[in-house]
Amino acid sequence: MKSSPAAGWVLAILAGLLILQAVHYYPLMPDKMATHFGSGGKANGWMAKDDFFLMLGGLCCFIAALFALLPRLIAKLPDSVINIPNKPYWMTPERRGQAMAILGRSMLWMADLVLALFLGMGYLTYRANRMPEPALDERLAFLLMGGFVAGMLATVVLLILAYRVPKGPGLPR
Repeated sequence: MKSSPAAGWVLAILAGLLILQAVHYYPLMPDKMATHFGSGGKANGWMAKDDFFLMLGGLCCFIAALFALLPRLIAKLPDSVINIPNKPYWMTPERRGQAMAILGRSMLWMADLVLALFLGMGYLTYRANRMPEPALDERLAFLLMGGFVAGMLATVVLLILAYRVPKGPGLPR
């Protein structure tokens, strides 16, 4: 199954940025960090600094591994349990590998979007915790979440479009 070099590079860059961000902000954070924010951006949930950084690192590793390994696991499943658009066309023996590669590339891009969201929300959380009264910038959080949702929707639309049946009999995609 061929993956997307660009999506893989983006994933590696984002992982590196998350590590650099954590290394930079760890010594600047209070021992008890605001990690949940309610209306008006006011902090209403707290966590020990070490626990926050361990949780964020573990979650990032889990997401990256999940999105990278899931397409490989799906490729091992029987066709009867795989649900993709135009399945009769794509699940033929000669096209199955290409169908799984399309899925793998899309999932890597989704992983990129999730890590980018973590990077942005991490920044907003670190910034909030440097204030005397921790508060999340709701405008930036909303923009970040909107960008994430738009990116995910675009990825899903592109995935659906990638599974179109080419025009003309026997044309390779």
